[in-house]
Amino acid sequence: MRADNGELVMTSVRWSWRVDLATVINQVGDPAKLTSIAIYGALSEVQDFVAETTGEPWPTLQGARVKSLADALPDANVKHEGRSFRVMYGPEDSPVLEFEPIHE
Repeated sequence: MRADNGELVMTSVRWSWRVDLATVINQVGDPAKLTSIAIYGALSEVQDFVAETTGEPWPTLQGARVKSLADALPDANVKHEGRSFRVMYGPEDSPVLEFEPIHE
């Protein structure tokens, strides 16, 4: 995974995906809202890439009963808080996986 001219680039032996973040961020509008949308898009694409590449849901919902692969995937979640963005998979009160905040 790497950044390349405003795109997130993910590669594996089987796949190569590019996610255009710059187009979203550079639109006219509220910069925080546009940044949240771009981060959410990146999280969602990373999740899909990992699940497609490994054939397993990621991140894993521990102890959850699931009927399909889609049920096993916690939603990407981005919360703008002050000058930071909380970045996670799953609900805000009990994320399955949470990353360090991104600061403006």
